[in-house]
Amino acid sequence: MIMHSVKLLVEGKGCGSCVAPIKNHLIKHPGVYGVHLRGRIVIVILRDGYRVEEVLKDTNVSMYYWVKIIGNDSEGLETMQDTPARTYKLF
Repeated sequence: MIMHSVKLLVEGKGCGSCVAPIKNHLIKHPGVYGVHLRGRIVIVILRDGYRVEEVLKDTNVSMYYWVKIIGNDSEGLETMQDTPARTYKLF
């Protein structure tokens, strides 16, 4: 399976530092394989054929967050074993 990662800078509209809930919005999208948070930096792992702009639009995260794309490794596509990411519980 081919995937790529996109790095986002995220700030909550209600609370500037409250970005963790964005993970719940993004992980529900079928094109998102994984989401990793590092403070205000959010790294989204996308399945092949999906674009981050589409994912952001489909999940309506702009209602709750200001999101800026700051990095995209689409040139360095990587083959990874397909494991069911959605088997994990979100708390």
